[in-house]
Amino acid sequence: MKSEISPKEYSKMLNSFELVSIELINGSSQCERKYLTEKNIELQIKENVKIEEKTETGVTFNQQYTLHGKNEGAEKPAFTIKTRYYLHFRIENQTVISEEFLKLFSEVSLKLTSWPYFREFVQNHITRMNLPPLTLPLVRV
Repeated sequence: MKSEISPKEYSKMLNSFELVSIELINGSSQCERKYLTEKNIELQIKENVKIEEKTETGVTFNQQYTLHGKNEGAEKPAFTIKTRYYLHFRIENQTVISEEFLKLFSEVSLKLTSWPYFREFVQNHITRMNLPPLTLPLVRV
């Protein structure tokens, strides 16, 4: 990914960007035991992010994750877990935040902020569905 913004510019804007809150807007889990076998479960993780709202003083991102756990050869997932978060950031010191910064931030830094919340949600729901323990991989950006 080639960026039009220099690391120095990115760092300056990042230093004026302050996380205010993370809201779980919705979350769901579904387990289809008939598709759960003793074979290894393949994890498919999809992510979608967009800017929900942008003002001179802040930005709200809409971050969605979907996890499918599917056994090899199964026609459907054994389980699906979905979440949607709003991540609210304040822009401090009247810094002008560029569109290039927001694009790069949403592709890299935002995931580093939201991923731990998604991992905890998944861990909790996997346990409540009485499925074998599952550790999601490290976030890759």
